[in-house]
Amino acid sequence: YTIIMDQKGNGYSKYNNILINRYKYTDDEEQGIFFFFKNIKTKRIWTSNYMNYLSKADKYVMCFTPDMNKITRQDGNIETITKISVAPTEPVEIRRIELVNHGIEDETIEITSFLEPLISEKEQDYAHRAFNKLFLEYEIIEDTILIRRKSRDKSKSDMFLAVNLYAENEIIGETEFEVDKEKFYGRNELGLPIAIKNSIPFSNNMQLTTEPIASMKRTITIKPEEKVTLNLILAVAETKQKVEETLKEFTSQATIKHN
Repeated sequence: YTIIMDQKGNGYSKYNNILINRYKYTDDEEQGIFFFFKNIKTKRIWTSNYMNYLSKADKYVMCFTPDMNKITRQDGNIETITKISVAPTEPVEIRRIELVNHGIEDETIEITSFLEPLISEKEQDYAHRAFNKLFLEYEIIEDTILIRRKSRDKSKSDMFLAVNLYAENEIIGETEFEVDKEKFYGRNELGLPIAIKNSIPFSNNMQLTTEPIASMKRTITIKPEEKVTLNLILAVAETKQKVEETLKEFTSQATIKHN
């Protein structure tokens, strides 16, 4: 399992020759596995990485090390630390988000994860992107989005990707899910997603879509000088049973902290 990322946070994850998320270097839009944050009180919006269409962070530092990529940024009173790593024994990616409130008042933040799942070889996507999207199936299992890539070749296995946004602190309300890119971005599909800008509730509908994404939203309150932590966990496997077992193992604080 490999993670490729540039200094702005764009990039892709790969399991053997299977790309987890859609990425093409020549495309104009930012691509990768992202987080959006919205301060409910101030309406300020930022991301875990660098986006051209949003205001620059008050502070932005990217650090690459052999075992982890780390992005630290400051946006108003909120410091956001993103730690990206791979589990040493399983094809599991953990994107750990730490939010610290340096202000003197409680802050309520909407936290939204986003990726365009591919779960195929890049050549299949380059050859016929629209056709390649038709082989993805979704279901929700508890607080997890489970995506199945149906194999177009009978000699090859299906692939499964499980996505879970695990909160170590108490959240407000229920986890929300969205798999339709048009509902998330609006018809424009460029710039700030309309669902983030207007805090539109997600559909929580796992219907078939021609523009698939995997997005999850949680809302959390941070007290002054408090730190809250969430983990986006991605697990990939060739069987549904294996991916569910792996995800169950990693959606525990003990396993996450050990890795």
